[in-house]
Amino acid sequence: MTPAGILRLDGVTKQYAKVALSETSLAIDRGSFVSVVGPSGCGKSTLLMMLAGLLPPSSGTRSFEGVPFDSPPFEVIYIFQQYNKSIFPWKTVHDNIVFGLSNRTNMTRSEMDASSAEVIETVGLGGFESYYPWELSGGMQQRVAIARALVCEPAVLLMDEPFSALDAFTRNELQDLLIALWERLDITVIFVTHDVDEAVYLAEKVVVMASAPGRVLDQVDIALDYPRDQVATRETKPYLDARQRIMGLLAKNTSTTEASDMTHG
Repeated sequence: MTPAGILRLDGVTKQYAKVALSETSLAIDRGSFVSVVGPSGCGKSTLLMMLAGLLPPSSGTRSFEGVPFDSPPFEVIYIFQQYNKSIFPWKTVHDNIVFGLSNRTNMTRSEMDASSAEVIETVGLGGFESYYPWELSGGMQQRVAIARALVCEPAVLLMDEPFSALDAFTRNELQDLLIALWERLDITVIFVTHDVDEAVYLAEKVVVMASAPGRVLDQVDIALDYPRDQVATRETKPYLDARQRIMGLLAKNTSTTEASDMTHG
C-alpha cells in the first residue's frame, strides 16, 4: 500500500557538527496548505530543503507519491527566501518567467510565451512584462519569483520565508495572492515562516518546531474557512485559539525573546 501523503519524511535526521534535525517524520497531504513555524536555528530551512531534495538526510527516508527520492522531484519547486537573488537582473519579467520553462519542457518558444503571458496575468504583473527586476518593488520581484515557479505547473510549492523582507502592507497583499493561487491551481504549498500570525492566517495546518535539536513539536489544525480576511479573520476565536496554542508550545521550548520575535515576525 502506498503511504499517505504526497510528500513524506520518515525518521529523518540531519547532522552537521551538531544535530540540525532529529528523528523527524512528516506527511504532507496532496492539495494542502501547511505552514512550518519555529525559532531561528530550529531546522525549518533544513526540513524544507530535504523535502525539496536539495539536501540529503543523514538517516531516514523521504518519498514523493510513495516513491523514495535522492534528488529533487520534478514536480516539486522551491522558492528561496532571497527572491531578489533568485531572479536574473539582466532578464525582463517575461524572460525570467520563460526561463522557468526552458529546461523543463519541450515547448516551442511561442508556447512558452503564451504560458508566460498567462501566469503574468495570474500574479498581477500584466503591463510589466518588459520591466527588469531592478525597476520593480520588492513585492513585484517576489511575484516574478512566484510566477516563474507556477509556470512550470508544480504539484508542490515549497516556500522559505518568502515574505520576510517585505513591508507589512505588501506582505499582507502577497499572503492573500498566495491563498488565491493555491485555491485556483489546486497545488500543495509548504510555507516556512518564523511569524506565528502569518502561519495561522495562511495555512490549514501549522507544523510547530523546536530547536536543540531541531524537531517537530506538534501539528496544529487551523479551523478557519477560506477565503480569509486580513482584519476579520485575525479577530475570530478559531484564529486566536490556534495562535495561543502555538505560542504556548513555542514558549515552553524557546527563550522569551525568541517567542516574542515570532509574534509579529
